[in-house]
Amino acid sequence: MTLAQRQASSVRRLAARFGGGAVATVRRANTLKDENAGTVVSTLAVDGTTAAGQASINLDATRVTGTLVQGATFTIAGNATTYTVAADVTASSNALAGVTFTPVLAAEAADDAAVTITQAYGDTDYPASRAQFRQSDVDGENIRLGDWKLLVDTADTIAEDAAVTFDGSRREVVQLLPLKPGEVQSGVVLHCRG
Repeated sequence: MTLAQRQASSVRRLAARFGGGAVATVRRANTLKDENAGTVVSTLAVDGTTAAGQASINLDATRVTGTLVQGATFTIAGNATTYTVAADVTASSNALAGVTFTPVLAAEAADDAAVTITQAYGDTDYPASRAQFRQSDVDGENIRLGDWKLLVDTADTIAEDAAVTFDGSRREVVQLLPLKPGEVQSGVVLHCRG
């Protein structure tokens, strides 16, 4: 069984235990930007020739800051394969060192070959369940009527600006809430609106 198959099996098993089979999809966007102009960076370059069969590559740009997120996809000039980023990588000194991806590199990637980000976000599925706020918690300002809590079974960090899809509907994450005794044993509590 591959790592991806084991992870998918684990999500299904935990979803059945934690949320009655419910799954929340959390979408995180790349934050790659030109450090001077503040514009989104969607094109990078290979930093050093990388041999076919490798599952890691170094990338750079003239001016880049931010993070390339797990699940984002890219292509390399001269190679028709689309690659999926396997783990978050944060830029340092205008470079992204050790970007891991799947599948392995289909052909050699030449130094300075153009790399195009084709999907600037990553989706991750987590077991989850939905809970209502108590009526006494609704203040009309911070917590509004119709807001709810999404209990997500993960040790991962989920950013407040993440987009969440649950029960087929996309929800705005208003804030991360602290875990309360008896609510969940581990995980993240998201205050959602929408």
